[in-house]
Amino acid sequence: MPWQEGGQGTRRREWLAAHYPERARYIYGHSLGGTIAIEQASQVDDESGTTLEGRFLSTPEVFASQKLGRQPITPLIPQHFAAVDKVARIGSPLLVVHGSDDPQIVPEPGRKLFEAAGENKRFLPIPGGSHRNTLACALPLFRQVMAEAFNLQ
Repeated sequence: MPWQEGGQGTRRREWLAAHYPERARYIYGHSLGGTIAIEQASQVDDESGTTLEGRFLSTPEVFASQKLGRQPITPLIPQHFAAVDKVARIGSPLLVVHGSDDPQIVPEPGRKLFEAAGENKRFLPIPGGSHRNTLACALPLFRQVMAEAFNLQ
């Protein structure tokens, strides 16, 4: 499990909570880092918001969307990094961001992940965004939607 209680991430979260109890804490994960973000956000109750950018449903699903994806390689993949079963357990507001022109992780899995999440959620497609440049393509829009989703002033 990428996020384990008692691990380094837990110690950092506990340190922040102890030293800055009045400050909001947010969780952010991009692509594979979204696995850790989802795992953490589904296990803690003190985050003020979670953002997932360019996240996929599972590793086999990523391979299936690629040119060689029609090959039966799923049994050979040791880690599936499945997220859809855990995203519904996130208690904070959720923002799912995905570039419309992402060739590595097509937008549809991000949409499916969003649909599997709980009630307090937003989906932000970034027109022209790829896997690595969504913030650069639409930083003002990203900031505006994040402020609305997380009730930031």
